[in-house]
Amino acid sequence: MILRCFGWVLLSLALSESDIAGLWSGSFDVVGLNGRAADQTLYLNPLQRGAEVTGTAGPQQKQQWPVENGKIDGDKITFEVRPPEGAAVRFDLRVVDDRLQGEASTRREGRLFRARVRVMREIV
Repeated sequence: MILRCFGWVLLSLALSESDIAGLWSGSFDVVGLNGRAADQTLYLNPLQRGAEVTGTAGPQQKQQWPVENGKIDGDKITFEVRPPEGAAVRFDLRVVDDRLQGEASTRREGRLFRARVRVMREIV
């Protein structure tokens, strides 16, 4: 019995640390110069091969851009997305329970813009 419970614990730890592939959706709350957040949507469709993360991200399921320089280290995920009309957006996320959350940032015209990111895996 103890070995069976231990096996389930190891399996759940392995899955929670490494399985981020799939469709995720949620909020991308851009914090403006006035300190207020403007709610927007975010869809992530990451693919994972070992510590490398690829895939796509964007404001709609049909408006996605490639993930670049993606990495996962334990529960920390970092990557960039470069929309055609703007500067690269850097994502610094963590796996927290059943969510990915953290921050996205970009520089435009010498100013740093940040967004709070909270997404959950979509059940298909």
